[in-house]
Amino acid sequence: MKFFFASIIFFLFSSAGFGQKWIYISDDDKGVKHYYDSNIIVRDNNITEVWFKEGPPIEKLEQYRHDLIARRKNKSLPITGYEYYSYSITKQIFDCKQRKMKEYVAFYDYSDKGAVIFSASFDEAKVKWEDIVPESVGEKILSTVCKH
Repeated sequence: MKFFFASIIFFLFSSAGFGQKWIYISDDDKGVKHYYDSNIIVRDNNITEVWFKEGPPIEKLEQYRHDLIARRKNKSLPITGYEYYSYSITKQIFDCKQRKMKEYVAFYDYSDKGAVIFSASFDEAKVKWEDIVPESVGEKILSTVCKH
């Protein structure tokens, strides 16, 4: 059974069949793995738009699901389908010169079967620019995607 789930996670995080090329960036303090799609990066002057994939490693997936459901309940967000959560794909925008970001302009949570559990998108003009914290995953992402 573990091999089956590991195979699913490997398939989801590989580029085969998807047209995306997910490049590993970093793990965060919870062990969540962060990737960016190197095939879809939009640059306009100092502004860079990037799609990211993030998800826990297979050995932490059950605990991550449990914690995610608890956080969503605390925020009165829907939890239907989150017992099958596998990964998230998000769109983020970076101002490479000012070292700021607009996080989660769009996001999609997926099940272990590849079905969308939840999605949302926001008017980019209304999403506030945030400072990027030094020595954070955000800074690693900024350094990676703002290279020209």
